[in-house]
Amino acid sequence: MRILVVEDDDNIRAMLEELLTSSGHTIFTAHHGQEALERLQAQPVEMVLTDWMMARLDGLELIRRIRSSSFPDYIYIIVLTAKGGKDDVVTALQAGADDYLTKPFDLEELEARITAGERRLSLEQQLRQARDTAIAQAQRDTLTGILNREGIMEQAEAALALAQREGRSMSIALLDLDQFKEINDEHGHLIGDQALQLLSETICRALRTGDWLGRWGGDEFLIVFAGASIAGACQAGERVRRLLSMT
Repeated sequence: MRILVVEDDDNIRAMLEELLTSSGHTIFTAHHGQEALERLQAQPVEMVLTDWMMARLDGLELIRRIRSSSFPDYIYIIVLTAKGGKDDVVTALQAGADDYLTKPFDLEELEARITAGERRLSLEQQLRQARDTAIAQAQRDTLTGILNREGIMEQAEAALALAQREGRSMSIALLDLDQFKEINDEHGHLIGDQALQLLSETICRALRTGDWLGRWGGDEFLIVFAGASIAGACQAGERVRRLLSMT
């Protein structure tokens, strides 16, 4: 795990770096809060161990700035300080610290608290992945695997917002499969489903990177041509039509 140690005492900082490196962690160090923020911008970490009383920017203000920043992932913060009063603990936790250890601290206890922090970060990552998977699955058509109506609408809105922001074009095409009802009536729904799957796969092969295909409903499909003018979308649509005619 990547850990940033923020400590103005050279001996304590060196001791922590040696201990945590020997435990298999990748360690970065900073002498004060301002240096810590600069390091975090250059090299994100999973955990910060920080002293409280430091020059330039103390540990409490460092914690507040970390919590108010938009780092991509949650940073677990343990405060290491000689300030051991109940009010101090409450103040640090309210500022955004996850744990608190009073100096002089026991190294075995510190390692145990770091391990506990790792467990929490691991669980949060699993929850994020499960949530992202659930969201992705909710936006997929179960038959074809392409985006469903909700998913393709989200991509269309995103493409439109980007086009408006950058002064570019974007186009949308609606495809309707002719005589699909007759296919179902004559050959059955299983064959109809296979036809929709084949249609989806064929269209996907004809699209450019950055274009999106979604099932609008039944035998209707929506294509989002990101950054494409009407002329460009017509050319892409013709390419799709030709490929489908050979299927």
